[in-house]
Amino acid sequence: MAENIRAEYLELQKDDPELVNKLNALPGQVFSGRVHVNNGMVGAFFCYRLPAWCETTQDYTLDAGTTRWYFCPLSGNTVIEDVGTIHKSVKTEKVVDRVCTIVRPRLIEMRKNVHSHVKNTYLASVNAPLNVKAKLVCWMELGE
Repeated sequence: MAENIRAEYLELQKDDPELVNKLNALPGQVFSGRVHVNNGMVGAFFCYRLPAWCETTQDYTLDAGTTRWYFCPLSGNTVIEDVGTIHKSVKTEKVVDRVCTIVRPRLIEMRKNVHSHVKNTYLASVNAPLNVKAKLVCWMELGE
């Protein structure tokens, strides 16, 4: 699945040679929202940069790490990590109206839930010290 997503990203770059520059110009944490697609999930999508140990610097860095996607459904507090399932819900056309309908307190709760999940699963699995943090790169509401 990751290879398919990478191929789609490369195709988008070919269609829009300025895409990488546009993405790099975005602020560190981007939030957006839209109506979910047919058969898509309702909730919030989160993209995190995850640190890993860097032999060169002898420290945990985001550059040495990876990027992972997470999804928290509107109902419940489970965290979905399956990239294929998430991709089906977040993939969209270039021009889609921005729509945010999930109440702010619930969005904050969902973000905290995913953040705790990242800390208790990924960061714990790499034995990261308490001062090492994952970075939320972007998140998107998928409302009704």
